[in-house]
Amino acid sequence: MSGHLRWDPCVRIGVEEIDLEHQTFVVLINQLDHYLQQPEMAERILQALAKYVAFHFQSEENMMFAAAYPGLEAHRRIHLSLLEQLNNVLLKLRGGESSYAETLEFLRQWYCSHTSVEDMKFGEFLKNQP
Repeated sequence: MSGHLRWDPCVRIGVEEIDLEHQTFVVLINQLDHYLQQPEMAERILQALAKYVAFHFQSEENMMFAAAYPGLEAHRRIHLSLLEQLNNVLLKLRGGESSYAETLEFLRQWYCSHTSVEDMKFGEFLKNQP
């Protein structure tokens, strides 16, 4: 194992559903880390993670829409770009051009940077609402 991610309350954005979904990402990424040496199980976890990503992005965008978040369209474009990046990483993995460990590192970086930067913008917007 390369070192588990830990849920950091500092990246809590203040919407319980989104914070719980982010915690689920941590669990899935850690499961992949645990099963790196078992390709069949690692693949199953990646399939679940890919489906969860699509669900989470839609869920998050719905909450942004409901809150009239002015950054929704920009955030949606970031989500689309991240989905494209994820699909490319998965294609490389399945084509033998990368490893599960490289895929895990991509997911860790992606989760940490997106949650702590882009999602926090929504959290700040919500904090400033009357």
